[in-house]
Amino acid sequence: MVKDILTMSRLKEKMKKHNIFTLNEFFVKYYGAAVEKARKRFCRSLAAYSVLCYFLQIKDRHNGNILFHKLGHILHIDFGFFLTSAPGNLLKILSGKLTA
Repeated sequence: MVKDILTMSRLKEKMKKHNIFTLNEFFVKYYGAAVEKARKRFCRSLAAYSVLCYFLQIKDRHNGNILFHKLGHILHIDFGFFLTSAPGNLLKILSGKLTA
């Protein structure tokens, strides 16, 4: 269990409720003087997950599967769809590639 975390969907709801319309506005308002550190954490985690998701062909990425930590990091959850289009087919694909 990870503490101090929201899904991106929930974060967007809270931002809308407080009339914050962009991620930049949120970072400036929420982090204040520490905004640059938070932006750096966000960018680094976003870049790392983007590369990882691309190479592993992780699918089903939506705002309910991406979490935002209070320090600015993002985390991905629910990796049921990767290297295939449906959960459970990974072994079929791997065995097919190994025997081909």
